[in-house]
Amino acid sequence: MALPLHPRLAALTVEDSERYGLEDAEDWESIVPDGHGFVRLDDTFYAVSMYHQMHCLMSFRHLVLTSANNGTASSHAIMHGSHCLSYLRQMVLCQADITLEETFPAHNTDGRKTHAAYGVGVTHECRDWTEVREFATKNYVEWMEEDKDYAATVGDKKPE
Repeated sequence: MALPLHPRLAALTVEDSERYGLEDAEDWESIVPDGHGFVRLDDTFYAVSMYHQMHCLMSFRHLVLTSANNGTASSHAIMHGSHCLSYLRQMVLCQADITLEETFPAHNTDGRKTHAAYGVGVTHECRDWTEVREFATKNYVEWMEEDKDYAATVGDKKPE
């Protein structure tokens, strides 16, 4: 199953960039839309695979930073990890995978209901990530207006 969207094909040239480095949390977070890439179609919630993949890369980034800050990684390992992270980020965005992954009910850290996804056993197809982001952002706004007591992800805190 995929989003009801047909993003155009897009090209991305892989580059070494100052943006999206290990320390640039704001750059990384700017990729992910409000709602963290979860969408609701009819009454069913799904995780858009591209954002699930980006979440995994961001988790890897955090682990590399933690290791670097504790002094347990060599400078070469940190530089190599930074390169690989940048490369994989660009590949995930290049693919803009809109495959839907079934979710299961979960609870976030303050006990509110949410959904989570594993993504195992799902077949994928790929397109332009900016169109996927626009769709996910609009969809999030619509379902959050209907249910303001919903957390987009397990780690979300309830707004004050």
